[in-house]
Amino acid sequence: MVPFGYEVLYLGFIWDLQACTVTIPNQKKEKYLMTIKEWSAHLTHVLEDVQKLHRKLLHASLMATMGHAYLTNLKAMLSTFNNHPFVPHHAPRDTALDLQWWTRILNLPILSKQIPGPKQLVDTQGFSDVSSGVRVAITIGNCW
Repeated sequence: MVPFGYEVLYLGFIWDLQACTVTIPNQKKEKYLMTIKEWSAHLTHVLEDVQKLHRKLLHASLMATMGHAYLTNLKAMLSTFNNHPFVPHHAPRDTALDLQWWTRILNLPILSKQIPGPKQLVDTQGFSDVSSGVRVAITIGNCW
């Protein structure tokens, strides 16, 4: 049970309802940085190592949305284990560069996003349809 407050820890993030922000706590950033440091100390990794690092950075990418582009090498590595999760693998070539990017981002003093406020919806009357062939139809208002 979490007592009501304007600042609450939920899903691993600090939700500040007065400032309308969601932030990764410093403890979590430090934990993620330590995981990157431990990963970088080894040349090869088993599946569980890759999953742990990927899971943490995927979580952090909710605040650093550009981070999705820096997860592709880890994603590619996940698919290389097939039925051999305990056989150590080398990381793809540019993984170290990706982890440098993540280290720089996680060392920022504050890593947060604004909670979006209410938006006025505009109905553009936009529709699309795709046939089983290669045809695509898009209409917006009266335009086809």
